[in-house]
Amino acid sequence: MSENTASAPAAIIIEGARKDYGAQAGGRREAVADVSLSVSQGAIHGLLGPNGAGKTTTLKMLLGLVRPSGGTFQVLGVDAHKPGARAQLGFLPEQPYFPIQLTVIEALTLYGRLAGLTKAQVVAEAPALLERVGLGGQGGTRLSRFSRGMLQRLGLAQAMLGSPKVVVLDEPASALDVSHQLRLFDLLKELNADGLTVLVDCGRGVLMRLVAAGVVPPMLDALLITHLHSDHITDLGDVITTRWVMSPGPRPLRGSILIGHTHWDHIQGLPFFAPLFVRGNEWDIYAPRGFEQSLHETLAGQMQYTYFPITLEQLSASIRYHEIVEGVFAIGDLRVTAQYLNHPALTLGYRLEADGVADYTI
Repeated sequence: MSENTASAPAAIIIEGARKDYGAQAGGRREAVADVSLSVSQGAIHGLLGPNGAGKTTTLKMLLGLVRPSGGTFQVLGVDAHKPGARAQLGFLPEQPYFPIQLTVIEALTLYGRLAGLTKAQVVAEAPALLERVGLGGQGGTRLSRFSRGMLQRLGLAQAMLGSPKVVVLDEPASALDVSHQLRLFDLLKELNADGLTVLVDCGRGVLMRLVAAGVVPPMLDALLITHLHSDHITDLGDVITTRWVMSPGPRPLRGSILIGHTHWDHIQGLPFFAPLFVRGNEWDIYAPRGFEQSLHETLAGQMQYTYFPITLEQLSASIRYHEIVEGVFAIGDLRVTAQYLNHPALTLGYRLEADGVADYTI
């Protein structure tokens, strides 16, 4: 990040965001409670938390799509709900919808005109945008022929129309297969290199995939709490906002991974973590104690399946294996309680506790 960028006003400021919904019986329901964050210009910033934590509601309050119950919202120093601020924003909703009778170029023209662009501007920008999202040559295709994943990529293209300075992405990897998720992460790196600010809802494990793809260099020692399932990677936190600063050069990592159980379908997300297992990094892996094989033997055996693009032996980091049973142990200043779950396979659930941090159970 350049010195000029670092001293510039924040790209996004949210202070005390709150959203209450009226309940038919029993008072009001609090969907978002006192969320504040600041995103520097040129940064990639992730909004983390489980489903229902209020991530999408927070983004929609910023964008003016949901009326907040309280709080202030700014984009590039301007009230986010004023047209001047919105003109600087691009937005991809979690499930973008387009009139399916339109062609790709007609849809981009429609949304470009709504954003204040001329038809000529949209036609000039469209080919390069479509190429970037993997839809090159599809300008004349009707959207009725598109899969959900293709519509998601079209949504990315429309979010970048008009060269906005800030892009907000809500679950951008939703409906994308693995190859296009990796392309998405490359695109985020390109956008960041172009100086764009990106605010992304990182539910469903996008955080770990961003890190693994090299989009977001981890800044601190990591604790990865996960089933390591490619479609079920659990983020630590209730509503957590975390900021990543793009910084040059690798740095050694020390981290811990808790595995609920070790069958192949629950560790198939491990390849996404492979770039974190480079030489010099240190990892502690915790998993249920098996009946015959060691944890190392169990993981190595499961990763021999052809589904896995890597084997355990290809991970060059220093790895320590911990076979655990029910009980309490510590990871740094975290207290971890392990308990067997009612599951056909040998499975542990984990409860985490730390001073000043809400309990979290997986």
